Amino acid sequence: MENLLKNRPFFRWHLLVTAALIFCLLACSKEDNDTSAEEETEDPTEITDPPAGDTAAGIIGDGWKLNGYTGNLSIGATNNGLSYADNASKVESHFFFEKDGYAAFKTYPGNPTSGGSSNPRTELRELISGGSNYWNGNTSAQRSMKMRVKIENLPPSGKLAFMQIHEQDDTYDDIIRVQVQGSAGQSSGNVDLRILGYVAEDLLGSGQTINFNMELDTEYYFELAMQNGIVRLFNLNDNGNRIQTLFVSDDVGNADNNYFKAGCYLQSTSSSHFDSNIYGQVLIKDLSVNPDD
Repeated sequence: MENLLKNRPFFRWHLLVTAALIFCLLACSKEDNDTSAEEETEDPTEITDPPAGDTAAGIIGDGWKLNGYTGNLSIGATNNGLSYADNASKVESHFFFEKDGYAAFKTYPGNPTSGGSSNPRTELRELISGGSNYWNGNTSAQRSMKMRVKIENLPPSGKLAFMQIHEQDDTYDDIIRVQVQGSAGQSSGNVDLRILGYVAEDLLGSGQTINFNMELDTEYYFELAMQNGIVRLFNLNDNGNRIQTLFVSDDVGNADNNYFKAGCYLQSTSSSHFDSNIYGQVLIKDLSVNPDD
């Protein structure tokens, strides 16, 4: 020690080296501790809740009432063993379930339906302001519904509707029904895209076939819109932008109590096909309305 004090420059150098080594050891130890904490936070085995999209209800989201059934399905029994349910349960079932990331809507022609109708359906009804309210289609405010859709199976008639604007007044009933038409029980190949309802059958005298190459079991992205009494159907690209106008109606008139519907609405009557095991099935996802109120 006495020799070190006599050689002061060497002593200072020795102290600096020692201090540097101690600082390095402390810093490295802190870095190791920080790394361990990060690894614990990012542990891939951490348990999380399953995504809502794993169910049909999660795929559809809020803002819709489901019209479907209660009871146990029994093909050939009276009403196929079912009762029609306005505002049915959205729990996974034989008529409303998840399939390949879509919400599936399945309906047999022998199923019961609502009063005053002979067409069975499993479908959604737009809820407005949290209830069964309406919007006015004659204003400058555009109302629209978008959805990705895949038609998988056709009923005995070969016809089903998957998008609608419904009016409360019986004068209009279905302002527009967007539907497909093929052969009984068809599950692949080409089908016709058709426009029916008031805009076609009343204003134009008959249903209209759209010049559009449509196939079953193939996804399409459509938008149905109404503004200033005019109804339009658009084909969309994958980003949801309009790339083709498929239909434009004449002025509908005083249709001011409207709401959107989507799902599987058969054009096969239960009385004609009560014991048939041929069903209609529609897959839907990315369903949205604008404005969403």
